[in-house]
Amino acid sequence: MAVNETNTAVKSQENTHQNTLTFEDQVIKKIAGIAANEIKGILSMSGGFMSGLTDRFRSTEDITKGINAEVGEKQVALDLKVIVEYGKNVPAIFSETVNNVKNQFTR
Repeated sequence: MAVNETNTAVKSQENTHQNTLTFEDQVIKKIAGIAANEIKGILSMSGGFMSGLTDRFRSTEDITKGINAEVGEKQVALDLKVIVEYGKNVPAIFSETVNNVKNQFTR
């Protein structure tokens, strides 16, 4: 009888355990940066003064430059600072960028 009670207790503990998947902010920023760089009309990302200063000492470009991410339990908020090519349709580029970034996370 004690064996059955133990198995029942183990089964009830297994049923209450939930798996969670979390991402670091830096991972989200890299995925968004790669997605934004695929959009025609975006010349570069703008990171501000400190980012420009640190870029002078790096040999490669920082893909997360100009991107801020806040990762919650069920949602992500992204801010992208981009430099758009002169004469391009900015609202269309914005829409294409939003769709491309969303698609990268929902594949």
